[in-house]
Amino acid sequence: NPLDYLYRDSDVETMTDGWDDVTAYGIDHVVDDPKMGWSRYVHGTRVLTRDPGFAYLRATVLALELCDRLVTRLQASHVAPHEALREAERRIFNEELFMPSHGAFSSIGATLRVMNYMCFANSKSKLAQQMVGAKRGWTWAGVQSLEFKSSGVLKTPWGQGTWGLLPLGKGAWAQFVGAIHLLRFESVGETPYAMFISTRCTDSDIVVGRMLPPHAA
Repeated sequence: NPLDYLYRDSDVETMTDGWDDVTAYGIDHVVDDPKMGWSRYVHGTRVLTRDPGFAYLRATVLALELCDRLVTRLQASHVAPHEALREAERRIFNEELFMPSHGAFSSIGATLRVMNYMCFANSKSKLAQQMVGAKRGWTWAGVQSLEFKSSGVLKTPWGQGTWGLLPLGKGAWAQFVGAIHLLRFESVGETPYAMFISTRCTDSDIVVGRMLPPHAA
């Protein structure tokens, strides 16, 4: 029973869209602007959104206020298609938990606990584990080998690039040699996420990639 693993110490306990400690729990993100002199370093926090697909709300006044705010804003958004409703729910849920009071917006102030991404795993964490945790390389149109690093670095035969996961577990993106590609992953037999179909954003050129066996990494 997943409810046995809740802490029950916050107004809201919810899954994360992250797949490791950095994406799930946040990191001190520093921007360097040399022309600002002694104040050149600006610190901020980067963390992925939370997933309202599985959330536990305690019987508190602030949790009840959050529910009321979500319902009110969703009804006012007038979204009808199921996919659009899911996107609106995710956006509003995160805004109400993230955003500070400012202008006409008043933050509810509900306390938040993010669930362990390994115990309450989302589809992106499973995909990321397959891409990175398998410690294998990948082919690109038959050419070896691509390596998806946990830091977001992508190593390719044509030079270094970057990669990341798309929202709602819809695959990944990869950027190298000045082009961005969208990767949709498929299962091969009993192995999930063992191949991908890449579509280049500029001209819709399609390429197939496959996960290499361990000895080929």
